[in-house]
Amino acid sequence: METRRAPCHPWVYVQRALPRQAKGVPDLAETIPGMSDRMLSERLKELEAEGLVIRSVIPETPVRIQYHLTEKGRSLWSVVEAVAGWAEEWLARPRQGGSDAEAHPPAPVKASQ
Repeated sequence: METRRAPCHPWVYVQRALPRQAKGVPDLAETIPGMSDRMLSERLKELEAEGLVIRSVIPETPVRIQYHLTEKGRSLWSVVEAVAGWAEEWLARPRQGGSDAEAHPPAPVKASQ
């Protein structure tokens, strides 16, 4: 059975792919199937602009670029993992019967007077 992804912004997948070590774009692309190189590059720029990742240039031939989480980015780790855990538990399950909304209707709201 294939696990569906959580309904999240694509940067969540990038954030989850950078747990404890710096990674280059090819490594990140490998761990995030279905995300184009262009989208990955855009998400990395957004994360860098928000101060969640740092971009490091390694002066080798050829030049390598690596990304790693900042302290701010690491502080989101538990939240990202919680969302991923929820997605693995709830989105991987086939629907049985009606929707959750039918099984658990919202409580009635009292009219204000």
